[in-house]
Amino acid sequence: MPVPVPVPMPMLMLMLMLMPMLMLMLMLMLKQKQKQKQKQKQKQKQKQKQKQKQKQEQKQEQKQKQKQKQKQKQKQKQKQKQEQKQDQDQDQEQRQRQPPGGTAPRGKPRAA
Repeated sequence: MPVPVPVPMPMLMLMLMLMPMLMLMLMLMLKQKQKQKQKQKQKQKQKQKQKQKQKQEQKQEQKQKQKQKQKQKQKQKQKQKQEQKQDQDQDQEQRQRQPPGGTAPRGKPRAA
């Protein structure tokens, strides 16, 4: 039966002294990891916000373009209405100038 080898006292003391140090180091490492994870999450959130912002801006731009197109169409319609009205006015003016009965040659009236 082998006799258990007694651990020399200095070794035991050394281990006892190092144990809290090791624990501390482990704790620090864990904290560091947690911090890194948090930073990662923060970055992710920031990216998400940025994307959201960009989407919002694009939507705004789209709306602006739509409004511009609408205005353009409105202007076009207005222009067409104006032109139509002018044409009608000109036609009416010409009709008023023309004597009834069409364009008869001017000169001496024929004696019957």
